Amino acid sequence: MPDSKVDQKLADAAREVLLTGRLTPLIKEELKCKIQSRRLSMGQDEMEVNFEAPKRYQLSDEEKAKKLQRKERNKVAARRHRQKTKEDARKLEKTVEKLENQQKSFLEELDKMTKERKHLLEALSQIHSPPV
Repeated sequence: MPDSKVDQKLADAAREVLLTGRLTPLIKEELKCKIQSRRLSMGQDEMEVNFEAPKRYQLSDEEKAKKLQRKERNKVAARRHRQKTKEDARKLEKTVEKLENQQKSFLEELDKMTKERKHLLEALSQIHSPPV
């Protein structure tokens, strides 16, 4: 491969790197150059290397139908998952509300019992205290 052609390909790859911000094109060109120089140093012929994007094929009607069915099943599964997540969240909210009410009730009962204990201790102290 002539040096000017190699330099041009490397320059093109460097421009693409600057435009896209991806190093892949430059790395590919450097690897091609390295492989070619090794081949030449070993006395082998040059090898033409082309990296082309894979060809896109048209889907058959059967493949299109399968793809649509898969897409529809996924859509239904996603909807079902979202509904289940919402239902689980509602159940948790109800549980939290129930527990908060229970806690409030327990605290009220504790307050009531604490007041009753205090009152009973005062009554007991009056009974046991000597008259003055």
